[in-house]
This record gives sequence, structure tokens and C-alpha cells, in this order.
Amino acid sequence: MSEAPRLLAITPPTGELSPDRASAWCDAGLATWLAVLMRPGPGESLHSARLRSFADACRRLDLPLFWAITSEAIPAARRLPRGEGWHLKGGWTPGSVQHLIDAAGRRPLGLSGHEGDPVLPEELMERMSYRSFAPVFAPHTQDPRRPKAPAGLQALQRAAGQSETPLLALGGVTPQRVQACLEAGAHGVAAIRTLFGDPAQLRQYVDALQRAPSTRVSP
Repeated sequence: MSEAPRLLAITPPTGELSPDRASAWCDAGLATWLAVLMRPGPGESLHSARLRSFADACRRLDLPLFWAITSEAIPAARRLPRGEGWHLKGGWTPGSVQHLIDAAGRRPLGLSGHEGDPVLPEELMERMSYRSFAPVFAPHTQDPRRPKAPAGLQALQRAAGQSETPLLALGGVTPQRVQACLEAGAHGVAAIRTLFGDPAQLRQYVDALQRAPSTRVSP
């Protein structure tokens, strides 16, 4: 298992992805903490021009990349560089997780998680670099056709205690909420809008992570 990020930047489902954003992350001091999850929007290919140009900008800066996929997208994902990770989207089953592991070889792996997901055997979880849990708070970015109620910090703490695999808190996690998530057992946090929005907020994530080192809860 590769080292888990403390901060996961998830690409927005639509809109331009400026290469300057990757440079802004580095200028703010995020490179030490950060990995980037390339998530296609509705109907978008892993190999779209939008994602490809931004991925190239991240590669030039040596930012670790993961790609959000389903089991059905594994054939397309095989065309991605071998050192880049795969992240299995929500709605998985234990069988689809095993299929991901079998297909991935030595690639780093991540796993989406939500309250009520089945608990996977630890031998499967050990193969994951990290897992996410969402939404902790009301999400800033979500499909209005499929609103998601926030699970809360107690649910995050329960999820953190289910496995030794590092957990990243996602959903409405502003810099001001980082400490509460880490105290609940998260290894780090993930964000979409706040990491692709106001550049002034970027340094706030570094400050928050430095003030509150990981305090993961053992299962």
C-alpha cells in the first residue's frame, strides 16, 4: 500500500480545469500533503481533453494522481500510466472490490465509502492506500437530483474505527472543519469546491493540517 494523502483534491464534474490551479496548490505549500482524484463528469471519458490537460499539469509538478472508476471502466483505465492510482466509486460490492484489486496489479488504490456500506474483510482493505467517507457535512458540490444528507462526525468516527486503512473525510469539509474530522479519526480530508475555488483558502488547509496532526481511531 502506498502512503495515503492527507488532502485529496477531487476535480469538479463540469467546468474548465485550469493548469494554473495545480501550480497554485504547490505555491500554497500543499504538494507535501496532496493527491488529486481525477473524476470524470456525467458521460465524460477518462481520456477526455478536459481531464487529460489537467492531469498533464499535475504530472509536470509530480502531484500523485488517482482516477475515479467503476468496474466497467477498468479496460479504459488500463491505458492510464501504470504509476497512477485507481479509485473505485460508490455502489461497489465486495466482488467488485476484489475485481479491482485483481486488475490493478501494483497500482495504488482508493475506495469511496458512505454510511451503510458493507464492512469489507481486512485482507481487501489492506490493499487500499486510502478510503473516503462522505458526506460528513452538507456537500458544497452535489447532484440536485440526488441530494445527500450529511452523516455527521459520529458516523465518521464509526467508519474510522472499522479498518486500519486511512480514512479521508469528504463533504463540506472546509479548513475550519479539518480539526474536528481528524479528532473523529480521519487521517485527512478531501474537497472539491474549496480546493478549486478561492485561492486564499488553499493555505488554510495546510495551516489546519499542521495544527491538528492525524489522530486516527484504532478499530
